[in-house]
Amino acid sequence: ETLFTDQENLDFLKGCTEDYLSSYTKGIDRGVTRPVQCDDDVYDFAVDQNRKKQRMERYIKRYQRRMARQKKTSNQRKKTKYKLARAHQKIANIREDFCHKTSRKIVDDKNAKILIFEDLGTKNLTKRPKAKKKETGGWEKNQARAKAGLNKAILDKSWHKLERYTKYKAYRAGKAVFKIPAHHTSQECSDCGNIHPNIRKTQAEFVCVRCGYTDNADYNAAKVIKKRAIKLILNSGTELSKRGVLLDTGRGGKVRHGARHATHAVVRKRQKRQEKPQGPLLEATPLKGCSDFAKAKSGW
Repeated sequence: ETLFTDQENLDFLKGCTEDYLSSYTKGIDRGVTRPVQCDDDVYDFAVDQNRKKQRMERYIKRYQRRMARQKKTSNQRKKTKYKLARAHQKIANIREDFCHKTSRKIVDDKNAKILIFEDLGTKNLTKRPKAKKKETGGWEKNQARAKAGLNKAILDKSWHKLERYTKYKAYRAGKAVFKIPAHHTSQECSDCGNIHPNIRKTQAEFVCVRCGYTDNADYNAAKVIKKRAIKLILNSGTELSKRGVLLDTGRGGKVRHGARHATHAVVRKRQKRQEKPQGPLLEATPLKGCSDFAKAKSGW
């Protein structure tokens, strides 16, 4: 079977109709309350997995206190350290199992031909808050304890590992995986497009202040991701970055959403592409696999 790169997939999808893209595109939102929201489907850890993780976390706390009282280089401390390592490995195995099973279910969906992720910077999201010193002496409150709990919850969901597993499985299945900039995806209304910082009343409830649209916040974000991706794919000025992110370069040659400016070579290449005569657009047919993808491309 013929496998295609992300750029080849994007070049082919640019000629598809909006109805086709709406039918086969899935926006994937990753969060804390709902680890994975893929369109209408929600993927979370199983009850047994959560129970085992909580038991291992209690086990780790107990043995960490024990190890703190033991003498360094002693045999008992080495045994305790080995037990801690095994407990951490069991939790890692649970996350690994969740990411593999979830990515497999997402890729095996017959209606999911184009998978869209957010370009999340997990490293920046989980940074410690900086300490601020008062002018009179002492330190200001920076909510370090609350941020530490949020960081732990984010890292527990293995966002990047899920994206990596989904990408290689989709590549083997002949499906396309792209990312979009993550700016304001959780603050935008999927119904009217309004963006407001106080549009989420709670972590799970989304209420638009303009049109009154109400929905689950993660489900609303998944629909926003899907709509933005379709708009970017159909936009003639959209280009694919090295990290697989769809970026709107626009007519002026500038990459939006905080990316770098386009080079002169990119601008000249875009101008030549616009000057070439374009033939009539053909309506795309549903893709069933790698072989059908190749036939559809060769028929252009």
